[in-house]
Amino acid sequence: MARPTHRSGHAHSPTIPKHFNRWLFHTKLPIWSLLAFLALMDLMLIVLHVVAVADGSANPLFRIDRDRSYAEFFQAVKYIYAAVLLLGYCLTHRRWQLVCWSLVLGYFMIDDLMMLHEHQGSDLITMLGLQPAFGWEAQDFGEVIVAIIVAAIAGIPLLLAYLVGDDTTRWIFRILVVLVAFLAFFGVVVDMAHTLALPLIRDIDWVAVIEDGGEMIGVSMMLLFIFRLTLNHEPAAATT
Repeated sequence: MARPTHRSGHAHSPTIPKHFNRWLFHTKLPIWSLLAFLALMDLMLIVLHVVAVADGSANPLFRIDRDRSYAEFFQAVKYIYAAVLLLGYCLTHRRWQLVCWSLVLGYFMIDDLMMLHEHQGSDLITMLGLQPAFGWEAQDFGEVIVAIIVAAIAGIPLLLAYLVGDDTTRWIFRILVVLVAFLAFFGVVVDMAHTLALPLIRDIDWVAVIEDGGEMIGVSMMLLFIFRLTLNHEPAAATT
């Protein structure tokens, strides 16, 4: 007689869904409510940025491309909420491997508020003697190197946690990796393209809107996914 393959501590954990969209929006009211709130807040902050730039507003707090702005603090709130939700999920379902992701989210929040990669990138300019090249500033190269170093350091415990996790844990890891890659695309790739586009920008910096707006949407998507994990009403799904 075959033994059950599930673990008792994971009785209410989601198995890998056949259809991700159907799983994500299965619990309609909480998910749609959070989605509407995040989308409206992100859109409002982006519109406020465009209006502030267009009328030459002296208040930098409305600018999504400025440090310590309203948008940046809202990003921090989303990071904190996502990290706390994920820790709660770890405790409830005993998926301790996911604690690594809570630490990653915490680092992202601190990096945003304290401008860690900017400062560390500046330090690397002096340390490595970086010079401008190919239309990019030395600061750009420093920040990219910092991003690579952080990814390598964080990648080791994440990989080990992934390897010892069960199928559902690995599925959650893969989704989070995709969402972080989405975030990195705007934070690194679009940021590098932004530097090249600066000489062409005249009035409203639409590349900055795409860059910072994309990061805002990426964090909202991450929070929405983690929030869905914490809900107990799981759809019928098949593991692979």
